Amino acid sequence: MHNEIIIFYPYPHAIGGVENIIINLSKYKKVKLVCFNNKIAFSNFSKNKNIKIIELFPKNYFEKFIKLSIFFKNNKTNFIPIMWGAKSTFFALFAGIKKYAVHIDDPPSLIRSFYEKKNFINSIRFLLIEFLNKIGVNKASFRITTTKRNAIECSKYYNCEFKFKYPGIDFKNKIINKSKKKIYILSISRIEFNKNIQWIINSLIYFKKKKFNFFDKLETNILGAGSDMNKIKQLILDNNLNNNVVMRGFVSEKKKIKYLKKSHISVIPSFQGYGIPALEALSFQNRLVLNKESRVSEILLNNQAISITQNNFISFRNNLKKQIIKSINYKKNKFEVNLPDHKEWVNYLISNCRI
Repeated sequence: MHNEIIIFYPYPHAIGGVENIIINLSKYKKVKLVCFNNKIAFSNFSKNKNIKIIELFPKNYFEKFIKLSIFFKNNKTNFIPIMWGAKSTFFALFAGIKKYAVHIDDPPSLIRSFYEKKNFINSIRFLLIEFLNKIGVNKASFRITTTKRNAIECSKYYNCEFKFKYPGIDFKNKIINKSKKKIYILSISRIEFNKNIQWIINSLIYFKKKKFNFFDKLETNILGAGSDMNKIKQLILDNNLNNNVVMRGFVSEKKKIKYLKKSHISVIPSFQGYGIPALEALSFQNRLVLNKESRVSEILLNNQAISITQNNFISFRNNLKKQIIKSINYKKNKFEVNLPDHKEWVNYLISNCRI
C-alpha cells in the first residue's frame, strides 16, 4: 500500500479557503486529489508538486458512482480516504466506499443560506441531497472541522460527534517595512455578492464624503474575480474612486505575497467557514478587519491590530476607520500575534486517518 493521502473533492473550480488548506497539507504529505472535473492549475500554487490530480470525467450521475467506486477499489493507501465536504459523502455513500473520514470547512448555516435564495425546485433538491449527506456524514469513521463553533454546529446538524483543529500557515511574524506615506488596504476574495466587497467601496465613499484627512493616503487593492466584478467596477467609476481602488483580478501566488508585504490593512467583510486569508495577512504584519462570522475570529480576539466586526456595513466601516487611524499613528507597525501551527493540524489529521 502507498503512503499518500487520498482526498475526494468533487469540483475544484477556483482557489479559495478549501483549496489553500489542501495545498498547505501537500507541503507535508503527498496528496492524491480525486475529482470529477478540475478547473485549477494546482501546480501554480504547490511548489513541491506533492499534489497529483486524478480527474474521473463522468458523463452522468451513474458514471460518477461507478468510476468513484472503481477508483477506490483499485487504490489503497495506509490511510482512510478523506471526503472533503459533506457533498463528498453523498457520492461515497452511493459508490459503496466502506471506510472514510470527512473534513467539513463550511458550517451548514453557510450552505443553507445560499440555497434558501434559490427557487422552489432547487430548494427541494437541496433538502433531498442534504438528507443523504447526513447519512454519508454519519457513516464516516472520523469527522473533523476547522473551529470549535463549527464543531458545535456540525454536531448538532448532523447528529454525530465532530472533532476540530485549527489549520495554520507556514510563515509567521515576519519583519516587514511598510510605507509611511500611504496606507495600503488589501482584499483577497472571490468577487461575489455574498463576499460583501461592496462594503469596502462604500466605506471609501463615506470617508471621501466626510473629507477625513486620511483619505488621500489610502490605496486599496482588490485581488480576485467573480460574478459581481462589473458591479463593483461600476460602483468605483460612479464615485470617482479610480485613483483609490484597483481591481487586480486573480493573481499568482508570487504577486499575492507582494501585495501582502506591501499592505497595512487586510479586510475580510464576508462570512467564511474558516479564514486562511486572515492568518496569511497577519503573518505579513497586516492589521485585520474581520467579520465575526468568519469562524477563524474565535482565535483572534483581544489584539489591538485586529478588529472583529458585527455582520453589517456600519460596524465594518467604523472598524476599518479605526485600523486606518492606528496605521497612521503607530510609527512601528510591527505587532505580535499567535497563529495556529499548520504542521500540528497535518499531524492530527494524519494520525486520525491512519489505518
